Amino acid sequence: MRDNNFDGIRLLAASQVVVSHAVSHLNVEFPIWLNFLGYFPGVPIFFIISGFLISASFERAPTIKQYAVNRLLRIYPALWVCLAFSIVIALIAEVVFEPKSFSIWVVAQGSFFQFYNPDFLRGFGVGVLNGSLWTIPVELQFYFVLPFLMLFVRDWSGQSKILVVIGSLLLMILSRKFMSEDFGLVAKIVHVSLLPYLFYFLVGVVLRVVHERTEVFSSSFAKFVGLYFFLVVLHKVTGIDGAAGNNLNPVQIIALGGLVVSAAFSNVNFSRKILRGNDISYGLYIYHMPIMNFLIYKAIVGAQGLIVCLVVTVVVAGFSWRFVEKPALGLKRYSIAN
Repeated sequence: MRDNNFDGIRLLAASQVVVSHAVSHLNVEFPIWLNFLGYFPGVPIFFIISGFLISASFERAPTIKQYAVNRLLRIYPALWVCLAFSIVIALIAEVVFEPKSFSIWVVAQGSFFQFYNPDFLRGFGVGVLNGSLWTIPVELQFYFVLPFLMLFVRDWSGQSKILVVIGSLLLMILSRKFMSEDFGLVAKIVHVSLLPYLFYFLVGVVLRVVHERTEVFSSSFAKFVGLYFFLVVLHKVTGIDGAAGNNLNPVQIIALGGLVVSAAFSNVNFSRKILRGNDISYGLYIYHMPIMNFLIYKAIVGAQGLIVCLVVTVVVAGFSWRFVEKPALGLKRYSIAN
C-alpha cells in the first residue's frame, strides 16, 4: 500500500485544475485537442484518491483522536500559511479591507467556511481571491463522516456496503437536480456540502478494499485505459452528459476510479523516482488562484500569464512542502500494528 504513484497522480490532477483555470481566467488559447484534459478532471480525482487513502489512514490510526489530528495536520498548516500569503497578495494589489468583513473572512478561510467571499474582494482579479478552496469544506466533511460510515459497514461487506454506496449515489443525483434549480443560497450551500460528492469518495474507499483483497489493479492499467477511453467516445457519440468536468456520471466515476487506482499501482516506483518523495500537489492547488488573481490585476494574461503562474506557483508550493507541510506531516502518528 505504501508503494504507489498517488503523489504523481495528485500532481497531475492539480496541474489540470491550474491549466483549466488559466484557460478560463487568463484567456489562454489552447489547441482544441487539449480539451481532452477535461476528461481527467482534477477535483473528482482528488475526491476518489481521498476515499482510497483516508479510509486506510483511519484504519491505521490508533484512536479516533489521532485520526482527527492526522487529518488536521494535512490540511491546516499549509492552509493557514496560504491565507497569510493571500492577504499579502491582496495588500500589494491595494485591496481595501473592510474591518468587520475582513475579520469574518479570515475566520472563515482559516476554519471550514472557505466558500465565504466578502464584497470588498469582488473587485480584485476574478472576484474571488481563492475560489479553489471550496473543496476544503467538502474534504473536511469526508473526514468527519468516514468514522461513522466505517462503524456502520464494519468490514465493507454485504448489504451495508451496498446500501451506503447506493445511498450516496441517490444523494448525488438529487443534489445535482437541486443545484440545477434556482434555489439561490441553499443551492450554493448544497454545492459545498459532501452530498453531491460522497459517491466519488466512497468509490475510492471500495476500490481500496477491492485492491487489498485481490490486487486486481496492479496489472490492469492498459485495460482501464481502454475502458475509460471507450466510455469517453461512447458519451461523445451518444451525447450523454457527465463524460468530463466535475459532475461526472456514475459509470464514468467508477471507470475513472479504476483508471486512477490501476495507474497508482502500475510501475509503482515511477512517481518516486521523479518526485523523490516531494508532494507539492496540495500547494499547487491552494496557491495558484491568489497568484493568478494578482496576474490578472497586473494584466499579465495569455500564455505569458500561464507560464508565470505555473513557475511562481511551483516555487511557492515547493517552499510550502519543504517548510510547512512536510514538517507537519512528520507529527502524524499511526498504530504500530499497521
